[in-house]
Amino acid sequence: PVSVNLIALEKLDKIKPNLILLDIMMPRMNGYEVCRKLREMYPISELPIIMLTAKNQVSDLVEGLESGANDYLTKPFSKNELIARINTHIILVKSRNELKQYQEHLEDLVEQRTHELKESNVKLEDANNRMMQSISYAQVIQNAILPEKEMMFKSLKDYYIIWKPKDVIGGDIFWFSATEDEFLLAVIDCTGHGIPGALMTMMTISIMDRIVNEIGLNDPALILHHLNIHIKHSLHQENMDAKSNDGMEISLCYVNCSNSSIKYAGTNLSLYYSLKGDVFEIKGDKQSIGYKSSDILWLELGFVWHSICNLMRNF
Repeated sequence: PVSVNLIALEKLDKIKPNLILLDIMMPRMNGYEVCRKLREMYPISELPIIMLTAKNQVSDLVEGLESGANDYLTKPFSKNELIARINTHIILVKSRNELKQYQEHLEDLVEQRTHELKESNVKLEDANNRMMQSISYAQVIQNAILPEKEMMFKSLKDYYIIWKPKDVIGGDIFWFSATEDEFLLAVIDCTGHGIPGALMTMMTISIMDRIVNEIGLNDPALILHHLNIHIKHSLHQENMDAKSNDGMEISLCYVNCSNSSIKYAGTNLSLYYSLKGDVFEIKGDKQSIGYKSSDILWLELGFVWHSICNLMRNF
């Protein structure tokens, strides 16, 4: 403890004690005034001040606490009580300092984590932007492989297409090929959404072009058979141990414009047509294309095309 007088008060501005025992009745400057001066230098939480005095009125106690004292002890007092109060205030200051240090440590951690999070967000946003740019360009490529409207208009006098992919790119697509008096239209639902589905459509369109160049347009069942073989081979899904298991459902509709007839073949998808005011359904075969479970020999078992003849000339 420091015996507070005017000289000591000046030194306390440079030397901070752990605790001050302060009498009230002192020459030139009483304890209340000294306490207020000390509080200008140190807050009540950092420097404990215990007033020791013979002034035992309630008003004296109130003035002592209002001037900034942490505690007030009247004379005569017990030595053990004084020591207990001193230890208690020192422990409180130590605890507050430790709490303050821990709080500052937490604030530093929060600031550090916030900075790291901002950096991560910037990197994530940059990666997301680059990915979206890639996906947007992939959409351009996927749209480019769709049939040209002018080509379809040459074969179809009146038509509309509803094509609304779930994502920017995806596994749902349509395909069209035509000669002077016939055309083949396919509606294809490949495995997956987004990028995996889009990759499947690119491969499928390429294989479909290859097949019709080799065997023609007029046998949709045979086209399904070849498509099944090519997809399974391209994805190495000829056996059940293959890592992937991807494929598609497809509807193939062949139209002969010269005799207004249709041949239809499909896998798990139906064809609906209207004739003389009635609507009819032709169901596809209960077989998928390309999957490990898709039978390569399905042609012998029943990839079947269905014929619809003598339709009105609405094409």
